[in-house]
Amino acid sequence: MKQYLDLLDNILTKGTVKKDRTGIGTISIFGTDLRFNLQEGFPLVTTKRLYYKGILHELLWFLGNHMKDPKYNRLSMTNIKYLVDNDVNIWNEWPYDKFCKTYHPNIVKYSDEWKQTLELFKEDIKNNFEFAKEHGNLGPVYGKQWVNFEGLRKGILTSVNQIDIVINTLKTNPDSRRIMLNAWNPVEIPDMALDPCHYGFQCISVEMNDDEKNKYLDGLPIDEHFKFPRKLSLKFNMRSIDTFFGLPFNIASYAYLTHMLAEQTHHIVDELIFSGGDTHIYLNLVDQVKEQLKRTPYELPKILMNKNVSSIYDYKYEDFEIQDYKYHPAIKGQIAV
Repeated sequence: MKQYLDLLDNILTKGTVKKDRTGIGTISIFGTDLRFNLQEGFPLVTTKRLYYKGILHELLWFLGNHMKDPKYNRLSMTNIKYLVDNDVNIWNEWPYDKFCKTYHPNIVKYSDEWKQTLELFKEDIKNNFEFAKEHGNLGPVYGKQWVNFEGLRKGILTSVNQIDIVINTLKTNPDSRRIMLNAWNPVEIPDMALDPCHYGFQCISVEMNDDEKNKYLDGLPIDEHFKFPRKLSLKFNMRSIDTFFGLPFNIASYAYLTHMLAEQTHHIVDELIFSGGDTHIYLNLVDQVKEQLKRTPYELPKILMNKNVSSIYDYKYEDFEIQDYKYHPAIKGQIAV
């Protein structure tokens, strides 16, 4: 993950100080990219500990896999209760901010009182279903757009499952240059707790040559090689990137997704590519970034996944294992809302 550290250093040394929506301010550069060979390991940042449990649960939540559980099917797909129930608290601040504006308008954001009330909010989401139903919804954010993108077609409201389209196209027309997903739905953005930061991705499928098959399929019986004739790369795009907190999560999340898509469409994973717009470090996290830049990266971990899952919507947290993840201690900081 040296390329990630190089990006942090580049922002600090060449970035421009800017005002931003949160009021904290950033150091920013515009137009960035990173590439990861997924055959060389799973791209988890090692210069601080990443909560990969949270990354995977969030991705399963995007896909709507939790909605098969009767515990959640009475809630909006994008309600945070599933995440909170699994100790994943990365989305709590957004519905909490809305809650505070209504019920606690005098609380100063990021104050001790604000933090204490946030903990009470989280406990109410976990333990009070009706409270979660009323206050835990994020609006039509990522998952809604991934599997239930709505728009008018010939004057009729139409719903599209973009994940299904991606999978079906990889199976039936893998050379297509239109294997894409778009989370940026301008009509529904005003109803979202947060505009999509990672707003879409594109997949490319390439047929492997004999040397690549021998390299990537080593260990499989020869008569099994026909099941994996192609390699899959995924490129995800972001308009706004919190490089310290958000980007490591996004990289790992799309790596998980690439592995899932590859497994469901008989591909071997190849490259994961990040392409970013406003790529920034919040001013309240500069010291944390400098601390991270002092650390030497470890070797990347490996991913194991259940090969017997028949649908991308049937994956559960227990179907994945990260092996040999060696990391430096966590670095704490306040996320900007």
